[in-house]
Amino acid sequence: DVNFQTEKAFKWVSTYARKWNAVSVEATAFANYIFDYIYLRAGGITQTLRGYFPYFRYAQTDALFLGGDLEASWRIRPHVMIEGKASLLRVSDERNDDLLVFMPPNRYSLGLRWEEHGRLGLQGMYVSARMQLVGRRRSAPRVITPRQFLDAVANGNDPLGGSSENFDFVEAPSAYWLGQAAVGFSTGQKVRYDVRISVENVFDNSYREYTNRFRYYADELGRNFIISMKCI
Repeated sequence: DVNFQTEKAFKWVSTYARKWNAVSVEATAFANYIFDYIYLRAGGITQTLRGYFPYFRYAQTDALFLGGDLEASWRIRPHVMIEGKASLLRVSDERNDDLLVFMPPNRYSLGLRWEEHGRLGLQGMYVSARMQLVGRRRSAPRVITPRQFLDAVANGNDPLGGSSENFDFVEAPSAYWLGQAAVGFSTGQKVRYDVRISVENVFDNSYREYTNRFRYYADELGRNFIISMKCI
């Protein structure tokens, strides 16, 4: 039974777009200041019948989100296009001069796409391949491992070291690469069917996503095949 205040925010967004024949660029910058931002804060270690587990509590603070997106595409042939994108984000706890956990790391991607309408009687047919680099979250809170927490409590010490700063239970995951490939097309007259076949994590890399709390226990999905069909 926690009496939270309603979140309130001021947001500024600016976008610049430009196109030169076969090349197009779009850049967006934003700042979002959220008063009484609600987030999950690491609380400590709790014991259950299955063992010891970290626990979290919801808390509030004033948070500042600064970031930007850059997208660019280059049509090198009538049916072939190169696409690139970068997403940058930094988040800070302004009320306590601290950092927050579970904030998305910076991401960069580069892809190649072939598309053609009417080939084999199909509409909107395309084949694409993309590589994505997800960086390590550099602006992350300090780390107090479960073992350090339990040892401090067993010795009668304060596991937080007398500080109220945010903390995490493990280091932020390392940077990783992901590959993606997809084929798609549309068919039908009165009713249109959009079909897509894709492969995520093509090279079956082992990685952990910083925004996922399951990263404390296991890796993300390996190679994943997806077949989807949408009727319009």
